[in-house]
Amino acid sequence: MWEFSLYFEKPLLPYFNDLKTELKQQFCNNTNCVAIGIKDEQYCFMIALQNQVFKQNETKIKQKLAEIICVYYKPYYILKSLKNFDLTCDDNIILLDILASYENQQDIFDISKKLNVANKLYLKSYISFKLKEQINKWQEIGELINENSLFLIDKTIRQELIKFLMAGLQSDAELLTIKKNGGCFCVIDSNKRDVALKSIFYAQNEYDNLLYAIINKFPKYIQIENSKDFDVKFLNNLYQLFGENVKLLK
Repeated sequence: MWEFSLYFEKPLLPYFNDLKTELKQQFCNNTNCVAIGIKDEQYCFMIALQNQVFKQNETKIKQKLAEIICVYYKPYYILKSLKNFDLTCDDNIILLDILASYENQQDIFDISKKLNVANKLYLKSYISFKLKEQINKWQEIGELINENSLFLIDKTIRQELIKFLMAGLQSDAELLTIKKNGGCFCVIDSNKRDVALKSIFYAQNEYDNLLYAIINKFPKYIQIENSKDFDVKFLNNLYQLFGENVKLLK
């Protein structure tokens, strides 16, 4: 039996709750277990799998953990290195989305290769001591923005920078279809698979979470079903970023 415990801070609880749900659907039975515990405000993500099940899914588990590290800590360290960065500005949130999406798949791959899932892992300490090279890389992104901060005061120049950076992203989806069901958003790729929406810590509202997911996937085409149900500002942001590749459906 393979057993693994990962200790994490409270802000990461929504991500590990999502991962627990996903893994329980796949693994849980009388011999496998996935759970989250708390003691003295210390959160612990626990997995116990049969050895053969673990060997078959070790790469996937490491990748899922690396995705959580990237979705939370990557923008965290980029933002930490930025000076006078006002997150009440829509353009700045979009800019941070783009910066956090740069080389994202490569970052996930690099982190998953370094992850050790033997016995226990204290996530914050692991990142601080074992991922220093990754952290430096993320902070350098922020420093590049700082060097051009005077130019970013001008809205037109800031939007030109956004377009320039968007051109450097790699597409991870041919088509994304976006629907709204009540107060919830649903994002589906061209293979009819749901794209998980993560609650990024710097989001001001649910539309920010949706926009992050879209930018992170950087689809070639986007279609919005029942577009009249969507916020106009969100649709304008999509057009600003993806232009004529956005199709509004009634």
